Order: sequence, then C-alpha cells, then structure tokens
Amino acid sequence: MKAKFFLRVLGKIFLLTIIPILLVIKLGWNSILPIIVYLQFLLIWAQTEIGMRQAVLSSAQFEPSFNIKEETDTETFGPDSIFHVYIVNIGENPAYNLGIGRILDRKGQPIFPQMWSKSLERSHISCLPPNQSLELYSIRLDEKEKLLENELTIEVFYFNRFGDPRTLLMKFSKNYPPLLIHERIEKPGALLNSLEEIIFLWKFYRIQRKISEKPLQK
Repeated sequence: MKAKFFLRVLGKIFLLTIIPILLVIKLGWNSILPIIVYLQFLLIWAQTEIGMRQAVLSSAQFEPSFNIKEETDTETFGPDSIFHVYIVNIGENPAYNLGIGRILDRKGQPIFPQMWSKSLERSHISCLPPNQSLELYSIRLDEKEKLLENELTIEVFYFNRFGDPRTLLMKFSKNYPPLLIHERIEKPGALLNSLEEIIFLWKFYRIQRKISEKPLQK
C-alpha cells in the first residue's frame, strides 16, 4: 500500500469530518441540527452520484468485447513466414474505425512509428460486427519474436456506437499468452469514490491486524 494512497484517503476523511467537528466546537449541543442538515446534504449528493453511475453502467452495456485469434501461413516455414492476428468481436455491439494506433515499450512509453511501421502491416477496420473476426495486422515470424522478447504492447483504437473513443491493449510476452486489457471505465462520483476508498482502507487495516495477531494466538 503506497503512502500517497494513505495520505489521500486521510485527507478525504478530514474534509468530510471537518465541518461537523467545527460545528461541535463552536455550537456545542446546538450543533445537532446543523450536523443533521449536513448529513442530509451528503445523502442527496450520494444519491445524485448513484444516478450518474447507473447511467454509466447502462452505457457500458453497449460496449463491444474482444478476443484475438492467431494464424501462421502454412505454405512457407521459417523466419519469412507471415503471422496473422485477427481480432474477434465476442460482444453484442459493433466496433467502428478500429486499428492499431501505437506500440508501447515495457515502461508504457510509445515507440516512434518509423521503428515499427515497416515490419508490421496494419489493417483499418471500418466496422467489426458482433461474432465476426477480421485481420488486425500481419507480421513476419522473426519480427514477432522481437515483439515477444521486448514485451511490447500494441494499443488498438476504436469507437463505440455512441462515437466515444476507446482503447484496447494487447500485451505480449514469451512467458504467457497475449493479454487483452480493455479500457477501464471510470466510475463517476467524487463522494462515492471517497467513501469506497475509506472503506477499503478500513478493511485493509483489519486484515493487517488479523495477520499480525495470528502468531500471538499460537
């Protein structure tokens, strides 16, 4: 657990509790009514953010989902053989204007297109309907080995049916099959996100406490 996360969560706890604390210090028992009003305000705020999250969840149902399929030409063997990668839409919604945008190194930094565009033949897919596959790119087998050795990541850009830009990461390594990482959909709501982080911190503290108490029970 990073110290920055602890400090951020502690800062949010301070911001949420500073108003009731100041009211108690200044008004004493007369602060009960203002504190109730403050809590009602937080409740209305949370309900508004719940509605925002429901809207995001509803729109997420229209996002496509992907898988990849790999094939190698059987007519030629050796380093000059062509390796084909197909992207498969396994969701129920189409993806539009799909293609490779960038290639990232191990640290997630983009590589200049001049260094990889000649070895990798890209395809532009205007529309990828559900339950269909189209070739995303092709590459020679010797160039594919470089892709695996350097653990590069291919970033695929596309648009959903609402015209929103999305990304899909394809991470390659010799130690495991290609990893597909769909773009994370951020949950809106500053208050709800803060409360979730506070709950997570409390659960983490309880788990750490139980782990530290186990040797004493023996």
